[in-house]
Amino acid sequence: DSVVVEHSDGTRITTFYKDVIRAVTVDENETGESPHMETARVKHIKVECVGYATLLFNSLDGSCMTVFGNGTSLMTHLNGTYQLYHGDGGRLDVDADGTTVYAPRPDNDLGRGGEEDLALGSYLMRHNAEMCCEMVDIQGNVFQVAVDGNMSVIRAGQYGEEEEEEEGEDGELIKRRKLVQY
Repeated sequence: DSVVVEHSDGTRITTFYKDVIRAVTVDENETGESPHMETARVKHIKVECVGYATLLFNSLDGSCMTVFGNGTSLMTHLNGTYQLYHGDGGRLDVDADGTTVYAPRPDNDLGRGGEEDLALGSYLMRHNAEMCCEMVDIQGNVFQVAVDGNMSVIRAGQYGEEEEEEEGEDGELIKRRKLVQY
């Protein structure tokens, strides 16, 4: 079942349906039953026009995916979250509270952290937290910048221990620094 409407300017709007399987939860305290699966018929709308990004709307969850010609796509959700998927595999997630995480493409051989950890090579930025920027390099070192400009380094393998000093390339000691914003 699909309906295609073609406009004289080249815009094509396609309405189609997909069957999706989803878990239906029941209050286990009342019935003793566990969740069961059901098939739902979900309406989707696709808007296409040559020279413009393609839009895909999902009526079940209210999400919208914008697909650009270079393979990049942007997923927006009703709860205020966004995911930007770059054509090369990199990803930028923006949470409803403004927390932003950039993760490089998954095939870069950098490895992955645990479920709570940032993937190696990732950046985490927050505008409403004490630690406003964190980055994990390919060795697993964590670099952090606090809202007051203080910077700290947690070296890989030294869990929870912040380094006050680092050794530079020429062997001299680099003291903890404050970042200055102009």
